[in-house]
Order: sequence, then structure tokens, then C-alpha cells
Amino acid sequence: MAIQPEIDNWVLTSDGRPVGRIKRITDGAFLLDVPGEPDYWLRTDEVASIGDETVRAVRMQFDADALDEHRIKYGE
Repeated sequence: MAIQPEIDNWVLTSDGRPVGRIKRITDGAFLLDVPGEPDYWLRTDEVASIGDETVRAVRMQFDADALDEHRIKYGE
């Protein structure tokens, strides 16, 4: 079973940089609410792990330096 993020989970890069909170989820992607920046989408198949019930942070498979390369337009 695939790892499933949830609305309001925090998203972190693999090196621990907080990116934003999940605002919306669709089939294969989620929209991030990013403080001080325009919102953008990331792919759910790039999620590395999700924290336990206490800390529901979603950790991505890439580090902060690669974040721009992984942003997608909805529908890509």
C-alpha cells in the first residue's frame, strides 16, 4: 500500500527543511500551502515517509536543494 499524506500534514525535505502544509490532495499529487510563497504541487510517489500519530510530518525523497526540480503544475 502506498504512503498516503493527509490534509494539514507538514511537509519536509529529506534533509529536514520545512516546506509547508498540505492544503489539498488529488490522485497522485498534493498542493502545498507555503508561507510567503505561491502554493505549488508535489507528487505523492516522491514521499519517503510519514511520521507517527504524534508528528504527522511528510518527508520527501529529495533535499531542499532539489525542491524546485520537483515542483509540478497540476496535471503533469
